[in-house]
Amino acid sequence: MQKKTLILFFPVFDYGYKGSEYLPFSILQLERAVRHLNINIILIDENTTANFEDVIIQYKESLFLAAVSAITGFQIRGGIDFSNAVRKHAPHAKIVWGGWHPTIVPEQTLKEDYIDFIIRAQGEKSFKELSEALLQENNFENINNLGYKKDGHLVLNPLNDFCNINDFPDVDYSLLDINKYVMKTDFSERRMMYFASYGCPFNCPFCSGAQIFQKKWFPKKIDTVINDIKYFINVSGIDSIMFWDDNFFSNKKFVLELAQRMIDEKLNMIWAASAHAGGFLKMFNEEEIKFLRTSGLRRIDTGAESGSTYALNIIKDKLNKKDVLNLIKTLKKNNIATFFSTMIAYPFPKSDDIKFTMDLIRKAKIIDDSVKIQINIYTPYPQTSLYGMAINEGFEHPQQLSDWINHSPARFKPPWLSKAFYTKLNDLMNFYLPFSENRIYERAPEKFKKTTHLFSIICRPLIVLRFRLNFFGLRFEAKIFNFFLKKFNKKNNSNFKFYSYGVFGV
Repeated sequence: MQKKTLILFFPVFDYGYKGSEYLPFSILQLERAVRHLNINIILIDENTTANFEDVIIQYKESLFLAAVSAITGFQIRGGIDFSNAVRKHAPHAKIVWGGWHPTIVPEQTLKEDYIDFIIRAQGEKSFKELSEALLQENNFENINNLGYKKDGHLVLNPLNDFCNINDFPDVDYSLLDINKYVMKTDFSERRMMYFASYGCPFNCPFCSGAQIFQKKWFPKKIDTVINDIKYFINVSGIDSIMFWDDNFFSNKKFVLELAQRMIDEKLNMIWAASAHAGGFLKMFNEEEIKFLRTSGLRRIDTGAESGSTYALNIIKDKLNKKDVLNLIKTLKKNNIATFFSTMIAYPFPKSDDIKFTMDLIRKAKIIDDSVKIQINIYTPYPQTSLYGMAINEGFEHPQQLSDWINHSPARFKPPWLSKAFYTKLNDLMNFYLPFSENRIYERAPEKFKKTTHLFSIICRPLIVLRFRLNFFGLRFEAKIFNFFLKKFNKKNNSNFKFYSYGVFGV
C-alpha cells in the first residue's frame, strides 16, 4: 500500500526573494511534529523550488493534507496559488493554513473555498493532532487552535497555552540544502539566519506579535543552539550567525551562557542579534559588553520606533530617544555596529513623528556614520490597538484574503501620506543616507561604481554638513544623482537602488 503524503509549503516573501536567505523555520518546525507518522513528508520552499505544481502532480494520488504557513503580506499570494493548485490536481486532499495571518485574521482566512482548516497561534501540537485525525479518519472537532467549517458555518476552537518549544524533537536541517540560505553581508562572508528563541516580553501596540506570544519568551536549550551552529559550520562553512529572534536579549543569563559556550567550543563565530535599546543598556555593563564582543558580537539591531515623544507615549514602547543614541555611542566605543529600525507615518492626527524621526536618524548618523537605518512605513495589523486609528485616518479593512498581499511595510502606502512625501523619502534613502557613509560605491553595480565613487567624493562633505545643520532643502545633488541612476537603470534594464523603504540597511 502506497504511503500517504503530506506537503508543507512556505511561500516566497516578495518579488526578488528567490534563493532567499530566510530558512523556512515554520515548516521545519511542523515537520518535527509529524515525523513519527508512517507517511511521506515533503517540504516545499517556494524561494528555492522551481515549480511547486510539479511536486503536487507527482504526489497527487497519495496526498491527504497540504499545509501553508503565511505571514500577512506577499506570502499570501504564493499560498493562494499553491492551494488552488492542490484543489486542481488533488481535490480529495485537505488544505490547512497556519502562521501569523490566519492567527490575526482567522474568520476571513477560513471562509475561502480553497482552505479547509486554519490553525491559530502555536501550530505544532494542533497540526500533529489534525494530521493524525485525518489519517485515522477520526473526529478533529476538539482540537484546540483549530478552525474548520461545519454545516456552512465557521468554527474556531479555543486556543491552547503555549507549549515549551524544547518538548518537541529537534529540527532536522538536513531536509534542506542549507547552502541555499547562506549569504554575504556587510560584516561577514557566509551568514546564516537562525532563531535561538521565540516570542517577546513586550506588548507594542503596532505589532501583532503581542497577540501571538502574549508577552511570553521561549528560549531553546543552549546545547541545541550550539549543536545547530556546529551543523551549519560543518555543512556550509558559515562564519556568522544572525539571531533573528524577536528579542534575543530578553534574558541576561541565557545570553551570557550562550556567549560563553560559543567561546568554549571555539566556534570562531561572528554574530548579531536584536535588542531593546533601553533594556540592553540596563541589562549589561561595560565589562559584559566587552565580553559579548569577545564571543563574536559584531552588530545589534534595535527598534528606535520613533523620534517623536508624542508617538512613543501613544504606542507605550518604554523607549526614549536618549536610549537609542546612548546605545549607538556605547556600541561604537566597543567596536560593535548598530542597525536600527524606525517607523514613521503613524495614523495620529497632526502627528509630528516623521519630522522628529528624521531628526533622530540625523543625530544617529552624526554619532556614527556607519549606522545602518531601516525606515518602515507604519502598517496597520488587526488585533493591535492602533488598527482603529488607521481606519479613522482612511485605511480600509481588506475584504478578502487576497487583499492582504500588498499589506507589508515594503508595499503598504498609507492613505494619509502624499506623493511628495515619497519623493523626499526616496532622496533620503537612496542618496543622503547611503552617501553619508564611506565607500558606499562598493555596493553599486560594477558599471555604476565610477559614477557612484565620483558622487561620493564630491557630495559626501556637503551631505555631512547637511546632517550637522539639519538642512535638506534644495536637494539639487540628489536630483542630479537620480538622473544618472535612472539613465543607468534604463540602459541596463535594471532597477538598482541602494535601499527602498522597509528594507534599508540590509
